[in-house]
Amino acid sequence: MNQKLEREEFLLPYRGKSSNNGIFSFTTDFGVNYSVVIFKVETFSEYYFGNNVFDIAINCDLQNPPKDKRVQITINELIASFLLENEHYILTFVCDFADNKHLARKRKFNNWFKLANNDDFVMHFLEYQIVDIYYIFGIIYNTNTYGKELLSEIELNISKTIESIKSEK
Repeated sequence: MNQKLEREEFLLPYRGKSSNNGIFSFTTDFGVNYSVVIFKVETFSEYYFGNNVFDIAINCDLQNPPKDKRVQITINELIASFLLENEHYILTFVCDFADNKHLARKRKFNNWFKLANNDDFVMHFLEYQIVDIYYIFGIIYNTNTYGKELLSEIELNISKTIESIKSEK
């Protein structure tokens, strides 16, 4: 096999399996298992976005998996496919702070998104502190549907949700 073809093949997304409950799973060339799930977010249902907000969660069976560009390509493809098929949907995610690696996750998502180089979508990070916990929310949406000005409206709705959460504590 010629080297150019091998390099191109290396950069293809991983093939995986989709389940009926919305979980896409794949195994890397390094034997690392990933699962990606996209699910409806109920938190925003009382505000403007209602049924259009979904969350993405990415799980891996290793705490420190080896660097693998194909993982990034695979996840970027999943996100792009989801948002192209559902152009009115807004995709959110939380950079988990439980292990104090939330800033590293933010950098990773940001780098992945930049490398995808897709002008159809925009990604923003919103950072909030509730009591002594620091949250980083990521938001990805289709600019052909909403336009880039949607961010201020999203920030307002997230702020309302956070104030609601604070008042319950």
